[in-house]
Amino acid sequence: YAELLAAGAHGRALDRRKVTVALRHGWPMLESSYSPVVVLLVASALGAELRGAVLAALCLSTVLLAGLGYGAARRSAATVASALGWAGMSGVLGVAIIALKLALH
Repeated sequence: YAELLAAGAHGRALDRRKVTVALRHGWPMLESSYSPVVVLLVASALGAELRGAVLAALCLSTVLLAGLGYGAARRSAATVASALGWAGMSGVLGVAIIALKLALH
């Protein structure tokens, strides 16, 4: 998406192929948000206040982040212990984001 915005900002013409390639390349980023959005909507539908629903979605995002950290480490041939370390550090990043959100709002 940034490539499309940059091309537009520099006055370059965008053809259909460039737009399609950019959107296809960025699609996984959009897909990764489905689960937290579903949790947010379900929690809200079940009567949770917005703050609680957002916290539930952030917690799920943190678990997903830790899982992706583990998976990425294992794909790069890391040992299980090392991959668990990466998962833990990824999870800590998610917890830090949650803590900042709670502190600022």
